[in-house]
Amino acid sequence: MSQDVETLIDLGFKAYGRGDNTQAARWWRMAAAQRRSDAMVNLGLLTDNPADREEATQWFFRAALLGNTDGMLLLSGILQEQGDHVIAQSWLQKASDLGDPRAIEALAQARNTPRRMEPNAPKHGETDQLNDLTLVD
Repeated sequence: MSQDVETLIDLGFKAYGRGDNTQAARWWRMAAAQRRSDAMVNLGLLTDNPADREEATQWFFRAALLGNTDGMLLLSGILQEQGDHVIAQSWLQKASDLGDPRAIEALAQARNTPRRMEPNAPKHGETDQLNDLTLVD
């Protein structure tokens, strides 16, 4: 018998408010099993620490795939920290395309921030070893 998903979300918040993260995760997992992306984001936030970073990333990714802009932004932040700037920006762009004002602002800031050269980045005219393309200005 499937419980009302709103009830599951609410029970998760009540447990979280009491400091019972284990019980909160249990309720939110049940809601996530019913494809509730907000529950997935909550689970990601609950597990977002250095020890469980991979699990948090997976929850944010699942939420992002369902169109949740919070999941897209949080996933983008993790990818940015990991140095995967291109994919991080693509998730920001998706959130921006959905009208999320935080993503729109983050993209505007990124476009106005000069990119720094990575220490091992190829110089002008050298070959980029990753995709064997010649860099041009």
